[in-house]
Amino acid sequence: MDLSHLLSPSKTNAVRGICALAIFLFHIIIGISSSAVFHFWGGMFVAVFLILSGYGINESFHKHGLKDYWHKRLTKVIVPTLVFASCFSLFDPQRNMQTLVNEVLYITPTYWFVFHVTKCYVVYWLARRYMGKRWGLFLILCAVVCLNYQACDMHLESEQSFSFLFGVLLSEKKEWFNRQSAQKVRVAVCGCFLIGLLAFGLKTLPTLHAYIGTVSYNYLLCPFRLTWGIVALYLLARLNVIERSRLWQNEFRGVHCPYPPVAAYYHAIECAHLRRV
Repeated sequence: MDLSHLLSPSKTNAVRGICALAIFLFHIIIGISSSAVFHFWGGMFVAVFLILSGYGINESFHKHGLKDYWHKRLTKVIVPTLVFASCFSLFDPQRNMQTLVNEVLYITPTYWFVFHVTKCYVVYWLARRYMGKRWGLFLILCAVVCLNYQACDMHLESEQSFSFLFGVLLSEKKEWFNRQSAQKVRVAVCGCFLIGLLAFGLKTLPTLHAYIGTVSYNYLLCPFRLTWGIVALYLLARLNVIERSRLWQNEFRGVHCPYPPVAAYYHAIECAHLRRV
């Protein structure tokens, strides 16, 4: 399996475009229906973004090191988020300077995705800058800490603890993956699907709902999000037709805001910040 072809820049940009549209639809649907049937796939596509982000950052590191590392992150993610949050607070009568401060300090989790991916950037930079040969161990340790930490966003960050890390490892072990046959890859993807299906089945059990909001529940959500994120990435990357469509390759700007249906649009384009990082 040629991982460089499967995850080529043009193909991953197309995958991100489809995922942005999927998350757009996800936020519209959850505003209409509270059924758990429609609530399983939003986090799956977020996992795809984080996997591709980790993969792309590690590929860039091997080519350019840490040169212009923070310039790219600031101009593509952090600054646009701060600008939008500031404008949104100024023109929305229900929001004020205090709500803006709460957002910037992450007291409220409206922009949880941007905060999470920014923390991933910081952890990766620290690992590569100061950890030497133990950089991988440092990333794993940070992922474990995230898994066992319940932030103000409930499970949204914890369930994605290993998504970015998996993307980094996918890049780092690319030669090993390239040596695997297509059949072995398909078997592994099927295994991921079954693990995710098991976790999803357990997630729907009313008995386990008592653990929602606890660290224990993270151990159910994390494998569910990661494994089905891997499956979604593999299937989307195999669709050659999306690579030829300019529709999926538009670069969006902005972050999501808390009011549907506008929330759906902005959350989708928030995720598209990960393009080419």
